[in-house]
Amino acid sequence: MAECNPLLNRRQILQGLGAGALAGAFAAPLRAATAAPDVLVIGAGGAGLRAAIEDRLRTLEQNVETMFWIRDIIEKGAEWATSQGRHERKGFRSFSVSGRVKNPGVKLAPAGITMRELVDEFCGGMQDGHEFKGYLPGGPSGGILPASMADIPLDFGTLEKYGCFVGSHAVVILSDKDDIKAAALNLMQFFEDESCGQCTPCRVGTEKAAKLMAKGPWDVKLLEELSTAMRDASICGLGQAAPNPLLCVIKYFPDELTKPLGSW
Repeated sequence: MAECNPLLNRRQILQGLGAGALAGAFAAPLRAATAAPDVLVIGAGGAGLRAAIEDRLRTLEQNVETMFWIRDIIEKGAEWATSQGRHERKGFRSFSVSGRVKNPGVKLAPAGITMRELVDEFCGGMQDGHEFKGYLPGGPSGGILPASMADIPLDFGTLEKYGCFVGSHAVVILSDKDDIKAAALNLMQFFEDESCGQCTPCRVGTEKAAKLMAKGPWDVKLLEELSTAMRDASICGLGQAAPNPLLCVIKYFPDELTKPLGSW
């Protein structure tokens, strides 16, 4: 957190221990700077910001990628920055691409690029012997979309209506050699492990969902009811978004539900 001293006209970086992941991505640094407890509180971001203001700390919280572009925008101008991008989007995005592509890694690409363009132009295409089947557009909680929906611009606000989001742009490419149900199960088990356990819908919901998905055949109605409870009643985004991959398999890969569980 930066503190601006108007008398000295300089900025200081404050470093403190305290709130961690349990406080949430936005609230954690603010609560840490004000020595708040490491617990998740609804509205913690606002509470941390108010506490910072009361302590006369002038705060500006941004993600690292936003800060990264400040120098280039200042040196090259706003017109240069806004001239980048595709499909009516502006700027650049950093995509961390893994999975069944020839050249995985972090790719700096135009904002609004589609998944098909990203794979073909920046990742060398699919690995030999693999056919593009689906993709995770935004990490484990961003959902799973089929290859038939790979021409949608990848940016904030473009995938939400499909039950997905780009999040941190952590992309995973799946092929015809991958079992989509197994991938969704792997992700649910990840959420089960990562749940802090503070709220019951997330702690118990991820555990029950993983067991139901592993047992098979999937009880779609029961899994959808469980997903609704997790989304509506979990305190933080982990529990609320944990059902996304599961629901995407049910919605976009119905043929997979009739097949035995494979591996991923």
